[in-house]
Amino acid sequence: MSGYSFAYKATNFLPSLGLLFEHADKNLHHNIIQPKTGYNLLSLNYGITINIKQFLVDFHVQNHLLEKINNVEIKQRSSIVAMLQYVFPTIKNLKIKH
Repeated sequence: MSGYSFAYKATNFLPSLGLLFEHADKNLHHNIIQPKTGYNLLSLNYGITINIKQFLVDFHVQNHLLEKINNVEIKQRSSIVAMLQYVFPTIKNLKIKH
């Protein structure tokens, strides 16, 4: 692997860091702006993906830096995501009969 990844024996580590911005406009229904609609979200995302043979183990955290719903600022706790994936090996010389 290259870039910002690290390898140790048969294990690869890929750290990640990013910002997420979401914006939703006010909901307009029959030319009337609906109350309590629209939002802005800015969050910091960071984590690591670990590749061990045919498995991917993924841990990520999402910290909300700014969140406004209907122009009211709210504060949520951080979100934590853990994921385990199995990557199927490729099959070489596969012959398909038609």
